[in-house]
Amino acid sequence: MDPIYRDIYTELYSTNVARASDQPELRDEVSGLIHAMDLASTSLQFPLAAVRPDLRPDARFLLFTLFINMIVLPLTVSGRLRHGELSEMVQGDVRTIVGDVIKRRRRTNSPQDISGHEILDSIARNWQKLSVTKFRLWGDE
Repeated sequence: MDPIYRDIYTELYSTNVARASDQPELRDEVSGLIHAMDLASTSLQFPLAAVRPDLRPDARFLLFTLFINMIVLPLTVSGRLRHGELSEMVQGDVRTIVGDVIKRRRRTNSPQDISGHEILDSIARNWQKLSVTKFRLWGDE
């Protein structure tokens, strides 16, 4: 990844996490999502690699934007869910998404960090398995 874009995505992620963490109704979900992203690649098996892959800044920002801005925030603002109710679902979905990327990488044993592109591909492959899709926020099945 180009270092300039790495720095930009790192700053975007940090700024958005700080902004969302300042909102009491999002604090638990933000904390849970960050925890899930931190643990996802390290807790899943990646055999024979000296270094386990981490999420690149673009992948972190993509997951954060998707889950917080497009799922957690609308459900929280709508009043259809109680404070903190989504954390477990979001964490499970992050494990599903990142776990799928790591399983596919086992074929090549690539230790490179996980990109936003790989996250998007994984979301598409696993859409029906994700817990948050049951809310049908976008009206699709």
